[in-house]
Amino acid sequence: MAYWQVNFGDVPLEWYKDEDHIGYDKEGKKIAKSVRKDRLEQLLDRNDSKKASNKDELRMIMAIRKGQFPHVEINPFEPYSDWFTRDVEKVPFNDAPVPKRRFIPSKHEEKKIVKLVQAIRKGWLKTSEQKQAATKPEVYMLWGDDTAMDAANKTAVGLAYIPPAKPKLPGHEQSYNPPAEYLPTEEEVAGYELMDPEDRPQFVPRAYKSLREVPMYSSFIKEVFERCLDLYLCPRVRRKRLHIDPESLVPKLPKPADLQPFPTTLALQYTGHTGKVRSIAPDVSGQWLLSGSDDGCVKMWEVRSGRCMKSWALGSPVSCVAWCPAYHILSACTGNRVVLIPLGIGCTPEAEAEAEQFQSTSMLLP
Repeated sequence: MAYWQVNFGDVPLEWYKDEDHIGYDKEGKKIAKSVRKDRLEQLLDRNDSKKASNKDELRMIMAIRKGQFPHVEINPFEPYSDWFTRDVEKVPFNDAPVPKRRFIPSKHEEKKIVKLVQAIRKGWLKTSEQKQAATKPEVYMLWGDDTAMDAANKTAVGLAYIPPAKPKLPGHEQSYNPPAEYLPTEEEVAGYELMDPEDRPQFVPRAYKSLREVPMYSSFIKEVFERCLDLYLCPRVRRKRLHIDPESLVPKLPKPADLQPFPTTLALQYTGHTGKVRSIAPDVSGQWLLSGSDDGCVKMWEVRSGRCMKSWALGSPVSCVAWCPAYHILSACTGNRVVLIPLGIGCTPEAEAEAEQFQSTSMLLP
């Protein structure tokens, strides 16, 4: 049996607690630590070594594996005892009376409210909207450069921004003392005057000794005004041209076959004439209706029922009928004469006598 001598020296074993060895042998090789199990592993080893000794333990293990209760005496549906009630008790926890300070505001709160009201009225205390309005700048750059950022902002609003056209740079002919080759001759100036105002050049080069002798042209103020409009007063917007078909603006009429005549139901019918009805005349009250026809008859109808109340045969076609409400007389035009007919409805004896007198004399039309 071989014995290995380990030389620890004065080195304590605690120094090797983080190492996988506890020292060295004579040959200089590491001495490995003996693997020790912790308490949990030792407990598991002891339980694995044990076996079920009786039938009760086997039955309990089988019940646990099946997902059942381990013991038969356990009742999962036992009545639940509610230790805390949800009912509101009528008796409060404290019987002390409610203090008056809960109903009457204190003097300190009243003074604080008065100070706040005074501060709001005098403008010392401002709301958040007033503070934002005060901090917002009211000025803007009138002569700001139209940079790419400004153009992008204008486009984002919805307006298609178009930058103004760049004017042509002035040349030698627009100088106050241009070279001789740019100056027109007298014949050319005379030709300009004979031209139409539209075709005539707006600028004619002239030579001056100094800049002070250059006169101000008549359209100077107008040109300055137009430049100002180009700068900041007239936004240029690209207008889209609409292409509309004129025929699409004309409304479509419905087909005659789809239209239904009005009225569609016959409500009342007046029957009695054998010829064409030439004239009708309603009463002022709207109760009676007169009709004259080519059969030579004048009939009086009841409007609501359509019954023929009276009929008069005149012998010739009737062209026109009318009422005379003053004497309860109706007039009918037959041929070249006018016939007066008394109705006999609601008339006094005197009115009937006058009606008979009118009826005895027929009026001839001219």
